[in-house]
Amino acid sequence: MRTLRFLLLPLLAAMLTPWPALSQTAPQRPALPGIIGADDRRPFEPDVWPYTAIGRVNREAGGFCTGTLVAPRLVLTAAHCLLHPRTRLFVPAHTLHFVAGYRRGEFAVHARGVSYEVGPGYRPGRGASLATVTHDWALLVLDAPVALRPVPVRPLSPAAVEAALGRHTLSRIGYGQDRAHLPMRAAGCGLTGIGSGIATAQGRADPDLWLHDCDAVPGDSGSAILSGSGDDLAVVAVQVAVTNAGYNAAVSAAAFAQALARLSDAGGGLPPPPAAPR
Repeated sequence: MRTLRFLLLPLLAAMLTPWPALSQTAPQRPALPGIIGADDRRPFEPDVWPYTAIGRVNREAGGFCTGTLVAPRLVLTAAHCLLHPRTRLFVPAHTLHFVAGYRRGEFAVHARGVSYEVGPGYRPGRGASLATVTHDWALLVLDAPVALRPVPVRPLSPAAVEAALGRHTLSRIGYGQDRAHLPMRAAGCGLTGIGSGIATAQGRADPDLWLHDCDAVPGDSGSAILSGSGDDLAVVAVQVAVTNAGYNAAVSAAAFAQALARLSDAGGGLPPPPAAPR
């Protein structure tokens, strides 16, 4: 198990643990890491937007994370979700499967990966660290466009981020390990800290690091942190780690907005759909 330690105050240390894969949990366990107080998650049938655009990123090597369709051929998830559970190295893109609207073994759409882009500072095989956590995002390129409405990505300005601190204006939707067959929504949660306000032994943390109190558990890595309501919902961050310290961690959409714009642009580097296998 990999750990990541933050010094939030000179006398406070807390542990973040990224959970890329499904693992067994004893039924007697009162709460998984990442549940803050009472468990506020609620299950939803994925038959209306935005649930239709959210699904699982399944690895042929085993395990899954959550992914969100943010463009017809692009799925947002966490970089550590693309790692082999044993070697902790990146798996080939074609061994990643996005199943949108997944429920109880069924799904609305299936697409296979053909390539992906991850945060430029993310290094597999070394575990999580303060140097890599804000690079723990990935955009998975699919083998064909998905005929579903994507969820837009809308980075918040620094002023909007500051204004959001302490307000319960966010939600998160994902597939947790304990309820892996329906999307779970945690609503009415919010930012509790941002990286620029977090003191560490090395100085100040990256402002793209968000601490929040949206309930999340292993399997929820890669799930979207959402702002807005109704048809105005948008992705403002991606979930990357859970803790036992009363907060979880996400990477701000500002960290991957340029990559998304470049890959979404016609001719912006998306590979063509692969040829049919021989």
